[in-house]
Amino acid sequence: MNRAATVNQPPRAVSSPVHVKDQLLTPAQVTAEVNAYRAAGTSFEDTVPAN
Repeated sequence: MNRAATVNQPPRAVSSPVHVKDQLLTPAQVTAEVNAYRAAGTSFEDTVPAN
C-alpha cells in the first residue's frame, strides 16, 4: 500500500449495519433506513436491551 497516496485523502463516510428484527430488507430498504437516520441527524442509536 502506498501511504503517501492516501494520506491527504478526505475521510469517507462509514455507515454501520442496519438490523431490523425479524425482517429481511432489500438493499433499497436499507438505503432508505440509512437516509432517514442521516436526515434526522442521527449518528448512533442502540436499541439492544441491556439484559
